[in-house]
Amino acid sequence: LVISAATVAEALIVSRLRGVGKAMAALIAGLGATIAPVALVNAETGADACDRRGKGVYPAGLIFGDCRVYALAKSKSCARLFGGWDFYQTELESVVST
Repeated sequence: LVISAATVAEALIVSRLRGVGKAMAALIAGLGATIAPVALVNAETGADACDRRGKGVYPAGLIFGDCRVYALAKSKSCARLFGGWDFYQTELESVVST
């Protein structure tokens, strides 16, 4: 299980704004996931993903956070755990079967 440091930051920011920051921090810590740093190669892959799969460009309509996750999944050659239909319109493998 791998999660981007940028995704962790986003989850903590949003959860704190909603008053559940400590619970989110505990959830993330309890996952036992590897926290992947944001590297330049991932940033470039994410930008490329937005060019090819981004909102207004492609039916998947990936947004900024989606493109970060897309880049991490591509760089690690791993399946993606996702819940929306946007990622089903990309070539990324899903952990959940449809």
